[in-house]
Amino acid sequence: MTDSVIFALMPDFIRARIAAYTLRDWVAEHYAVPALQLDRAMTLTLVQLDHVASRKTYYGYDVSRAPSSLLEPISGYMEARPKQ
Repeated sequence: MTDSVIFALMPDFIRARIAAYTLRDWVAEHYAVPALQLDRAMTLTLVQLDHVASRKTYYGYDVSRAPSSLLEPISGYMEARPKQ
């Protein structure tokens, strides 16, 4: 990946990062799960973000009813990033 591609993705990544941490809080509140059970280190893994975008699950919980303001930035980032 070139520097220009990385810099072009940066705004998408920042939006996805903010949305992912907020979505983690939404899952904890919506499913009454202690936030400590949702490993913070896993929040931004590509697997977790891909599951949000493609399966509408996060940490295994259904997030299809989560606000679109949390889902769209993650889906947008996953669509925009170059495939390996």
